[in-house]
Amino acid sequence: MSKKLRTNTVDFGIDLGTTTSIIARVDGNDAPIIPNFTSNTNFTPSAVAIDKRGTMLVGEKAKRQALSDPKNAFSEFKLRMGIPKPYVFQDSGRELLPEELSAEVLKELKNSVFKQLNQDIDSVVITVPADFGPTKTLATNKAAKLAGFEYHPLIMEPVAAAYAYGKNASEDEEGIWLIYDLGGGTFDVSIVRLNDDEFEHVSHSGDEYLGGKLIDWDIVDNIFAKKISDDLGIFDFNRKNQKYIRAFAKLKGAAEQAKKDLSTLDYTDIFVENLLVHDNDVYDFDYILTRDELKDIMSSYIKRTINHCNKALNKASLTINDIDNIILVGGSTLSPIIRESLENEFNIPLKFDIDPVTVVAKGAAIYAGTLIKPSNDVVESDKIGIELNYSATGPRNEEFFVSGRIFSENINDFDGFYIEAINVKTETTTGKVPVESDGYFDLELMPENDLNEYSINLYGFDGSLVEIDENSPNAIIYNCQAVAGTPILPHTLGLGLFDDSLFILAKEGVELPYVSREVFKTKSDVIKGDDSTFISMPLYNGTAEVASRNTKVGELNISGSDVNKTLKSESDITVKIDIDESRLMKFDVMVPDLEQSFVFKITPDVEEASVTNVKRKYQDAKQRFNQIKEECCNNNDEVIDEYWKNIEEEDIINNIDNFINVAENDEDAAIQADKRLNDLNDILDNIEKNLNEFNQFDEIRNLRDKSRSEIQETGTPEQKAQFEKISNGIDEAIKNNDLFMAIQLRDQLINLIAQMADPIEMLKASLLFIMLNGEYKTEHLFIVEELKEKGFKAIQDEDEEMMFNVFQQLLELEQGLGNEFDGTPGIFNPGGVGRDD
Repeated sequence: MSKKLRTNTVDFGIDLGTTTSIIARVDGNDAPIIPNFTSNTNFTPSAVAIDKRGTMLVGEKAKRQALSDPKNAFSEFKLRMGIPKPYVFQDSGRELLPEELSAEVLKELKNSVFKQLNQDIDSVVITVPADFGPTKTLATNKAAKLAGFEYHPLIMEPVAAAYAYGKNASEDEEGIWLIYDLGGGTFDVSIVRLNDDEFEHVSHSGDEYLGGKLIDWDIVDNIFAKKISDDLGIFDFNRKNQKYIRAFAKLKGAAEQAKKDLSTLDYTDIFVENLLVHDNDVYDFDYILTRDELKDIMSSYIKRTINHCNKALNKASLTINDIDNIILVGGSTLSPIIRESLENEFNIPLKFDIDPVTVVAKGAAIYAGTLIKPSNDVVESDKIGIELNYSATGPRNEEFFVSGRIFSENINDFDGFYIEAINVKTETTTGKVPVESDGYFDLELMPENDLNEYSINLYGFDGSLVEIDENSPNAIIYNCQAVAGTPILPHTLGLGLFDDSLFILAKEGVELPYVSREVFKTKSDVIKGDDSTFISMPLYNGTAEVASRNTKVGELNISGSDVNKTLKSESDITVKIDIDESRLMKFDVMVPDLEQSFVFKITPDVEEASVTNVKRKYQDAKQRFNQIKEECCNNNDEVIDEYWKNIEEEDIINNIDNFINVAENDEDAAIQADKRLNDLNDILDNIEKNLNEFNQFDEIRNLRDKSRSEIQETGTPEQKAQFEKISNGIDEAIKNNDLFMAIQLRDQLINLIAQMADPIEMLKASLLFIMLNGEYKTEHLFIVEELKEKGFKAIQDEDEEMMFNVFQQLLELEQGLGNEFDGTPGIFNPGGVGRDD
């Protein structure tokens, strides 16, 4: 009778989704889905319900209850992972955080494995969106621990999908893939390169709040709700009205189902019985939704995903012509509307050989099959345990090595023991390999198939077979398949300094694991016992030079009550950051003068996304939007026009209006409004930057034209010839939109003017140079513009004293001596830190 083989690979992978979650187990060259043991479907809805007796339901029944009883059943809580605000189940009074609800979904998946495979698993790979920041990643890690998973590495969803496709990829399929992952709540796009049995994650873009859920609500708000208002003549039928919460929950479910139906139909009949009671009459909702209506709703969301695809390509310095395949991932990509849009936009083959709904879970399981579980040193007293260390996947036709040790409570010296590995299929053996006296051994194996299983035999002093403890592996498994390259960090991580500039701790694309140590300087005293004195170090995701324009994900605060003695200004603070392969972050913060260490809290800025703050930010953004729009009235720059087109095609303004309109009763909407506001401000920043470049061309052209007559009248023949050469070069640079060359030519022109000038003219030239050529911090731009106005007026009035004063102030600002200025849009932080460099 053959023995039952036990490996120490993880083997199980979970796609923890916004709307549904799935678990798979690697089995040879496949990774079959383990269905939910209650519903027998391949997925488990990510929903939890609790009744007044405290009884909990998870999965399909909870999802159905969420449609009829939305105050006692919740779903889509993945979008709020890490936000320290619980969901309150009204009837029972129980409060659970998003990660606690996710833990219940994970337990349901774990229980499905136990019920059907009789395995109580404690290790699993869990997928997270690539766009998840530190807060959500940390919360997912917590959910896994709460569910009882002792070992639970995290992998990005697009990378998991690449594993699924790379498992059996042929040489003809090697190349560059674009992974397009649109799920129920999030969107990710990743560029991966498969070459010589190894794939590399090249770049990424995405939006952690862009998914099918938004499309569902758009159908409800802009089609269903309008019809109901017209039918009944009521004008307060909207999501911010508490009395209609149950009706809107039912409509959301109907919209979700209709969207699925329209994947195969041109139209679908929607009927919601007993939707609500109005004027003592029961109202049944009846509507025919067409695919064309759905296409109109989806167009702006699809445009957003396409823009992210282009952003990922730009980051990788690629064009769409470099892409060999677009791989579709996520239930939303089942829609023919999305597939047709991608084909029309990119004209690249779409791959969906593996079900887009299950591909992430399958890929996670395949990856899990390459990971070795941490060893268990606990064995029965009369048994011998074994620990194996090796890479469970690798290229074909290359030897691989297994190291390990055997251990026992009763045996200290293993001299005379032997170990043997036998290929189960071919019966090729390593022969008996001697074990060192301390229990360590090394095996050298050659894979003979794509999937290779080796049975381990252990021999004692007398040459007889020794039983291996049941908690230890007695087999080795090795897959010849594509191997993932080193994982990367998908977001730039930085600290906000005292002047609201961003210091980058870890740049997007850096390989993981990653360790860095940086030293900062305090900019104010922290007086022991005085909480009005403090140090504040905000942590951000993003690349905006103005730190507060990025997404805040954590903060270190040290106040007077935290220090053991007064900390003087200009003291050192050492920050060490350690990011592991699952993107989990650990900070060590040390203040040498205090000989104290402090905790860096990774928590979202909940107040930042409050309805009040979002409304205030929106008013500021609209004012800025209108001002920049007016400045662009006479501008015909193609790049700037493209930015305005993006705002329109992505329907950003309307998105924000809709989110704010329902934010009183939908906290997710406030977060999404804040996210879209950041998107809007980012585009406006780019427009301003390009507008500034456009204006610089005008300034250079005007400087050239104003100096022409003087040089023609008083210049030497050589100077006149030099001027004509510079002038022609400026025309060419403007024609080619080459600002760098135009600035170089402008500097040459200013030097030429200075050669011909008297001292006052030289002062004018120097002032012109620093006004046009100076580089200033973003937070100083407001005062710089004021000084420039004074400078141009002083030149016009030939006010020598004012010219000198303006020149001196601009020079100080350019050299970074004006840091006391509290500028706009930066935020001066009196408790912040700085850098010597």
